[in-house]
Amino acid sequence: MVDTGQDLAAQEMADLDVASGDRRVRRRRTVLWPAELFVRGYRFKCQVLNMSLQGARIRLDLPIAEGTEATLSVLGRSPLAVRICWAEVDSLGLEFQVPSDTVRRIFLDRMAVLGLDELS
Repeated sequence: MVDTGQDLAAQEMADLDVASGDRRVRRRRTVLWPAELFVRGYRFKCQVLNMSLQGARIRLDLPIAEGTEATLSVLGRSPLAVRICWAEVDSLGLEFQVPSDTVRRIFLDRMAVLGLDELS
């Protein structure tokens, strides 16, 4: 298998996560996708900043409590059940509440571009 620049960038991102003390096993991919977060009957426009098969970071200038259950809708794709796992001033960490295979199926047309097709 030939190492591509994309593979190198992915490894650098994984190395950065380890160096910064981030203990997540799954690699994330930087994206910039419009999305909507549905929380308790309210709809908030947001942007997905990065994602993995297990979760995503979104930009949202609204404090939502950790542990809150919500639904994320990205680019008109099937909605994903999520749980807020951390919150910062302008972003939230989301954990998908569906199996990785479901996330893979929803984003199937983007898997190779994101480099997530090789991840379990």
